[in-house]
Amino acid sequence: MRYFPKSTFSFLLLISIFILFNSCSSDDETLSTITVNAADFFVTIEERPTAGQVLGTVDGSTSQGSVSFSIIEQSVNGAFEIDASTGELKVVNPDLFNFDTNPIITGTVKVSNGNIFENALVVIYLEDIDDSNVFDGRIWLKTQAELDAFGANNYTHITGQLVIGTRYALEFSDIIDLSPLSSLTSIGENLFIAGNEDLASLNGLQNLKFIGSHLYIFDNPSLSSLAELNKLTTVTMDLNIYQNQSLLNMDGLAIKHIGGILNITSNPSLTNLLGFSELISVGSIQIQSNPQLTNLKGFENITEVSTLRLGGNDALLNLEGLENLTQIHALLAIGACNLLTNLDELQNVHSSPAEITINFNNSLLNINALSNSETVEYIDVSNNPVLVNLQGLENITSANEVYIYLNSSITDLSGLNNLTTVDYLGISQNPNLSSIAGLENLKTVQSSLFIEQNPTLANLNSLNNLETIGNDLRIVENSALTDFCGLQTVIANNGPGNTYSVYGNAYNPTQQDILNGNCSL
Repeated sequence: MRYFPKSTFSFLLLISIFILFNSCSSDDETLSTITVNAADFFVTIEERPTAGQVLGTVDGSTSQGSVSFSIIEQSVNGAFEIDASTGELKVVNPDLFNFDTNPIITGTVKVSNGNIFENALVVIYLEDIDDSNVFDGRIWLKTQAELDAFGANNYTHITGQLVIGTRYALEFSDIIDLSPLSSLTSIGENLFIAGNEDLASLNGLQNLKFIGSHLYIFDNPSLSSLAELNKLTTVTMDLNIYQNQSLLNMDGLAIKHIGGILNITSNPSLTNLLGFSELISVGSIQIQSNPQLTNLKGFENITEVSTLRLGGNDALLNLEGLENLTQIHALLAIGACNLLTNLDELQNVHSSPAEITINFNNSLLNINALSNSETVEYIDVSNNPVLVNLQGLENITSANEVYIYLNSSITDLSGLNNLTTVDYLGISQNPNLSSIAGLENLKTVQSSLFIEQNPTLANLNSLNNLETIGNDLRIVENSALTDFCGLQTVIANNGPGNTYSVYGNAYNPTQQDILNGNCSL
């Protein structure tokens, strides 16, 4: 197999394209508060893909509403297309994806929200295929005998999907040796290595360099290492590694590009991720239920992701490895990481994810590292028993939904000081919340405001500037709540648009009581 040389000329050409087209523009930048983020897209695929083959997705987001995607130009006209609403890139003309004539195909995608837009660079590297010994189609190898017979053909490339093992079947395969596959260098579609009870090594895949779609490695109880994948540099879509009971680490890997999600889940013996130290691009990172994992070292080269999801990693002490992360576009979710005390390694993230979910973290003391977040669509901070305040959210001015539930140590809502507009706000079951100080600048609740079961909450004074509740106001079962005078302004402005529900508190005034000045005991 031949590779296109990374010459100085090619490098300078790409840099020039990047400088020329990766810029942000608008007709009215200074007057608009809308921002748009777009991530450059890099992928390596084999030449001669199929028509309609998915290349990946350009990540784009906006602080308000939604974005649309369009192609401004491409170096080889008609090579690929983009879905206007999702950003998914697909092959249009497979004949143009020819290594000999177009070893690199580039383009520029416009990510826009009205007149506000940002351009993303698209670079598609092609790998040459050795046509001398290709298996055309898909193959499922369920037994050692089938694998031995297939391997005797010494195929270098499989155009379709390769399954090794029983995949989702209830029983395990008898496969223990992959060495007959040692001539294999690339797979056009998915690779599954699954359901192999006694497979201890991936020896036989040491020459594999490229996977054209997803890679799944799961339910291999004896597999302790992935080191034999040391030549694999590109997984075009998702890389899934889960339920491998003996897998200790990722040492030996040399993967540089993962086009979709990196999903590492339920590997009970996994202690570190240092094997990902050569990874330079990945769509999203999902690390869940790995009880021996103590940090995230290995991701130092990653600067942006669409989603970062961390959950159920009981030994995770810190987020070391994410210090260079600067952009999270869609979702930041951290849950059930019970030794994690702070998120300090995320302090360099300067773009606001659309959603922030922080819940069920028993040792989390603060979320100060999120202070660069400004406009977020969804916020859920719940079930963090030692979290003392919401500092870190102080620059957020608007959100669609905000939930503050079951945080035992929070005494007020300081940290939401700049929140002016929200669609739905729920404050519930915070046993030591004695004040809602922090909501002084809240003016508009477009839909509903719920304040429920906060037993030490005494007054609503910090809602003095609230002017509008579009639909429902529900204040129930706050056993110490006697003072509703903070609602006088919003009630005078015709109150909630639909339901006024107040009961189970120490005092339960009607809307007329509040208008008449009988707003507290």
